Amino acid sequence: MKKTIQTIILLYSLASFSQTVIKVEPDEEKNKYFNYYLLDENDSMHHLGIDENNGFYNLKNLKLDSLKTYRLYLDDRRFVKIDQELNLKNNDTLIIKLKPNPNCNCKSFSKDVFVSPCPYFTFAPYVPKEPRNIDDDLPIIISQKIKDYLRLRVGEDFYKNVYFKQGQTLDSVHYKKYFKINNLTTRYHYYLCFAYSNPEKGIGEYTSNVQLDEFGNIIKDINFPKNNSKINEFVSFKEIKNKAIAKKFYNEKTQIEMYYDPNKNILIWKFINPEFKPNGVFLLKELTYNAHTGQYLGLKTNEGQWIE
Repeated sequence: MKKTIQTIILLYSLASFSQTVIKVEPDEEKNKYFNYYLLDENDSMHHLGIDENNGFYNLKNLKLDSLKTYRLYLDDRRFVKIDQELNLKNNDTLIIKLKPNPNCNCKSFSKDVFVSPCPYFTFAPYVPKEPRNIDDDLPIIISQKIKDYLRLRVGEDFYKNVYFKQGQTLDSVHYKKYFKINNLTTRYHYYLCFAYSNPEKGIGEYTSNVQLDEFGNIIKDINFPKNNSKINEFVSFKEIKNKAIAKKFYNEKTQIEMYYDPNKNILIWKFINPEFKPNGVFLLKELTYNAHTGQYLGLKTNEGQWIE
């Protein structure tokens, strides 16, 4: 009997299909996922493994529990989310074609602009939900409290250049099945990443996480400056880099970071040069500047040992 091929374009369907083989096709720009996996009813991850032939995955090779229910779950903000329930009893094939997410806050910047990725936490085998939009994918109380918190934290002018990037929603009922030691005190916990962008000053995206409990109480503050008279003033990164060049510190291999100093309540540019000495000594030299004023803050050298 020939296998029935079902092609799914819009992937939020709740309908149940019957299949034992899956193929995920890239979008029109040939973009694709890096990890393919199934989730069971406990949100536990089961990797699809390696494709057998031209991208086809045979689910029978996974030795899945026949008493559990599974769904194909692919969550990447570049694409429309896939949450497709599976039925493993019949020999049907499901072909999934990725569709670009029209609401993706995916930005591109020139190479001379600083971009930092969002912090991301792995809780394998548990897979938390990932909200795409704080208005549509989060409870109203969380959405409103995080907006109020950010406005109060950074002020209205700074807030205009802040936007949501990505996040994770932890369900402690499922989480605690895998991690007995934890600090989850409410049913849901939210890890939300926001970006500040000021490309004219060389800041493509500076990102940081804020953590909230089920009631919107802040568990971990975001690493953005608290509102002050200098918060919206920035010296261009090009000017800061020229200062590092003048000190003969900057080269093509120099690592660049931006971070928040809670004691000074400022964002700081950090230039990092690792140096390996032949006698087994490892030096990490760090040159720092105030991102708002351009003031030189210091040169620090950390020393350690390395083994060949």
